[in-house]
Amino acid sequence: MEWLKSLVLGVVQGITEFLPISSDGHLLITQNVFDRLTGAHNTGKQNLFFDVILHLGTTAAILVYYRRSIAAGWRGLLGAEDVP
Repeated sequence: MEWLKSLVLGVVQGITEFLPISSDGHLLITQNVFDRLTGAHNTGKQNLFFDVILHLGTTAAILVYYRRSIAAGWRGLLGAEDVP
């Protein structure tokens, strides 16, 4: 069941990260819904750790996706002449 919860929380994070709403709030609501449905209860520290890992994963995905644009920006900032 933990893999399903992780998958759903990852999808919620991915959908709500770029919307002008709080992805943290949606993660908290989704975690509480899962806890009520399963009867389990994670501590605040466990939920916070998982939220941080989700945000780090989002940041890593963004950096990988935009790596060429970021590299071109750095080259331009550093004065390279071959910036596309």
